Amino acid sequence: MRKHGRVPSSLGRDAVSELIKRCVSAAPTPLHRRALEVSARSRTTTVALLADVVDPLQAPNLFNWLSEQCYVNAGTRGLSPHDLVRDVVDDNLRWRDPEGSRELDGALNRCLLRQLRNGPHDSHTAMELQFLERNSAVMKRYFDFSALGSVSIGTAIATDWDGIARLRDAGLPPAEKEVFDLWSGHPAARTFVARRPEGSVCGVTLILDIDRVDEVAAGEDPIVSAVRRSLGRSLRGEDGVSLMSRFTIPEGDRREASPAMNALQICHLVHWATEEDLHFWIIVAHYPDHFAPLLAEMHFERVPGCDRSFGEMPVGCFVHDWKSEPWLVWRDRSSRP
Repeated sequence: MRKHGRVPSSLGRDAVSELIKRCVSAAPTPLHRRALEVSARSRTTTVALLADVVDPLQAPNLFNWLSEQCYVNAGTRGLSPHDLVRDVVDDNLRWRDPEGSRELDGALNRCLLRQLRNGPHDSHTAMELQFLERNSAVMKRYFDFSALGSVSIGTAIATDWDGIARLRDAGLPPAEKEVFDLWSGHPAARTFVARRPEGSVCGVTLILDIDRVDEVAAGEDPIVSAVRRSLGRSLRGEDGVSLMSRFTIPEGDRREASPAMNALQICHLVHWATEEDLHFWIIVAHYPDHFAPLLAEMHFERVPGCDRSFGEMPVGCFVHDWKSEPWLVWRDRSSRP
């Protein structure tokens, strides 16, 4: 494996699994075994991560030991095991110690949440969080984990607007294009774009701060009006900030998992984790029945009285109350079988 940088394809999976188990059994202490399990569960492993979730004093030694193993690669962001090794070690932990596996998920979630909240909201940490969901059967239907990180997300700038207009025109029926233009540039709107490495725009999401939506603009948007009627006084700012992802438009069909849709979903995940005093988050979903299984898995409830159709495109709304189920509680529930 060290010579070729991969597991020989001529070996069957059973033989490979047995070899990997023998490598793993060579871990000299329980701390070394735990460090290996951390590297299998997380996307990349650093000294800081090991210090946080394994042992602060032994973290440098554990990191050095991991880096010396023939089945571990060293990259610019940290260490990662070969995919087959990752799968065998992680599957074994879930089978052998389900409670320990859930505890590891919780420790990683807490560590990464602190990184997001205390440092820059960089997409790398968000991708690390998303990677922890890679074994969810539902998530795999809606998220392209093989393309994780191939597209970035950032605040829209002036030079992005031609690309945003292209996505708007390709992805929305006429009535929704008008509403998109209504909110573009409005003080209540935050606009983020997905970008390829060379900088071209391949996705856009427009998020509304409901507390800053004026009555005139709200009256021109049938979806915002319906949500305000349905949730009523609950949306008022006394109990925290309420946000709505009014538009989420990737390049191509939004119902297909894609690098652009990855980035847009990660953008929302970062907001859920870091928005100060977040109360409600409302997702406006074009083709809501397609996304309903994913949103149910994520504990978002359908908002009654908000379904609409624009041309042949159905639209529906889903809401999560982050005061009732804070982020870490939400993640802990999602990690349970």
